[in-house]
Amino acid sequence: MPGRHAGFTLLELLLVMTIIGILAATVTLAVSDPGARQRVQTEAERIALAVELARTAALTRNEIWGLSVNSAGYAFQTYDREADEWQVLDEPPFLPRRAEDGLLFAVQAGLGERRQRDEGGDAAPPFLARSDDDAASPAGLPSIAILPGGEITPFEVVVSSGDLPPWSARSDGIARVLAAPQGASVDESTRVR
Repeated sequence: MPGRHAGFTLLELLLVMTIIGILAATVTLAVSDPGARQRVQTEAERIALAVELARTAALTRNEIWGLSVNSAGYAFQTYDREADEWQVLDEPPFLPRRAEDGLLFAVQAGLGERRQRDEGGDAAPPFLARSDDDAASPAGLPSIAILPGGEITPFEVVVSSGDLPPWSARSDGIARVLAAPQGASVDESTRVR
């Protein structure tokens, strides 16, 4: 067959280039920021460890501690019985923490009741903020109480960033705090030691 040359047509080359471009974009999006995935996991693990440290500190100091969480950060607090108020801790490793760029926090806890007076007239401490309470922030009432006996309000603090899978730090109130992908079973959790 004279006049016929071996090779690819322009249409075939464009089609192959388009397919390669789509595959490259898919791979790039799939691994788009491995650092962001690691930041989400690390922050959940950091919260789990900090709560365990706070539990130990509350136990050894015989104090009531709290953890306030909002979307932009979290803060540990101690309850001052004489002043009848929560005070934000300003000592390492319990300094208030602001979320890194792109990270968001959310808390789900067994929320308690506001302050109530007992029959003797003494006010019980305002342990926890309610879910509808605007004070549930690092400056207001804590969402999670850490009692001197080592008990903690059952909670789950969720750390998320955009479309990445969220991680959480959670406890049933008695067991150690776990960090795991949200919705993961106990077997998949990272137990804080």
